[in-house]
Amino acid sequence: MDRPDPEDAVLVAMIRAGHKNAAATFFDRYGQRVERLLMRVLGPDSELEDVLHEVFIDALSAIDQLRDPNKLESWLTRMTVLKARTLIRRRQRWRIIQFRAPSDVPEIPDAPRNDARAVLNEVQRVLRRLPADERVCFTLRYFEEMTLPEIAAASGLSLATVKRKLKRSEERVRKLEAAR
Repeated sequence: MDRPDPEDAVLVAMIRAGHKNAAATFFDRYGQRVERLLMRVLGPDSELEDVLHEVFIDALSAIDQLRDPNKLESWLTRMTVLKARTLIRRRQRWRIIQFRAPSDVPEIPDAPRNDARAVLNEVQRVLRRLPADERVCFTLRYFEEMTLPEIAAASGLSLATVKRKLKRSEERVRKLEAAR
């Protein structure tokens, strides 16, 4: 993730200079990676495309704050993770104050155990119950296969905090699975 890419420095210079195709090139180069990362952190989400575009709008608006243009990818990864974490936290706050009558909550049919989609839905159900930082650390470690220092850089957390959050998330996932 932290590999220097001379093409990134050129791309950043083009964006800063206002080159007309630079933003499209930026999106073409990193759009799929950002979308995959958002999908893994947020899970299936109706707002995924909007969040993807928000990440790139924010990145283009803040491109002058990028200190090392050779580290564009890790900078964009961090922006993506922070955007996803903010969205998770906002949704968790709203979930607390939303009240629904039991009759208003739809029944979710049980899917066959061997269905890959059912397994993915179950994993996402468990992950949605984790606090935002724990969910981000768990997802980056086990889905994105990032190292602990890479998770710290991407999430803006210290290495010690990442280790704590990862340990807690692993314990919670085990408990949630055992309760299931």
